[in-house]
Amino acid sequence: MRKFPSTTELSSEQREIYSANLDKALLIVGPPGTGKTVMAIMRAQRMSQDGDCKIFMWNKTLEAYTKNQTNTHESLKKSVSTLEAHIKQKFIAMGEPLNIDYKNFSFP
Repeated sequence: MRKFPSTTELSSEQREIYSANLDKALLIVGPPGTGKTVMAIMRAQRMSQDGDCKIFMWNKTLEAYTKNQTNTHESLKKSVSTLEAHIKQKFIAMGEPLNIDYKNFSFP
């Protein structure tokens, strides 16, 4: 697994994302390997200093990577999950089961 970069190793675009206002929502897009997950983790680490912060990943591979990279921030590590798991948990809390049919799943 790659070494997690320090803030001094960030590109100018990544520094801009890292230093952006934490109250501002950001959509970070780019091809694989450009640092989208790294930036999400770094911003979440900054956010978690002020309170509760949750990190949702699209798949279990990114969830595992993110948990590994946040292992020094125990509360942040516990807040990492897949988006699907988070949504299922919310439906269960409301007393509603959630079954997703992946064979017929599509985006509008």
